[in-house]
Amino acid sequence: MHVLGVSQTLVIAAHPDDETIGAGALISQSKAVEVVHATGGSPENPSDALAAGFSTREEYGAARRGEAARALALATCLSARFPTCTSQTSNSAADWTNSAFASLR
Repeated sequence: MHVLGVSQTLVIAAHPDDETIGAGALISQSKAVEVVHATGGSPENPSDALAAGFSTREEYGAARRGEAARALALATCLSARFPTCTSQTSNSAADWTNSAFASLR
């Protein structure tokens, strides 16, 4: 099925799970979807990680990325990308976005 007359869809989300909330219906109806997350799923401040029962923000981020990847796999998403660096700078988001656009060409 082509949604909106396009064969491929790129969804850019700030955090893991934002794509589900913001574009879940689009993703579920599309055949060729790639999702790019601008952050790794954990804020610099570890308070959210600790409140969720994780020892470190890295563990929390890994859990959130895993949840997102499993959910997107159920929707037959082609791929989900996450920044590999520990910094959550806008440069990493820009690099990931450029890479995602290049992969769709």
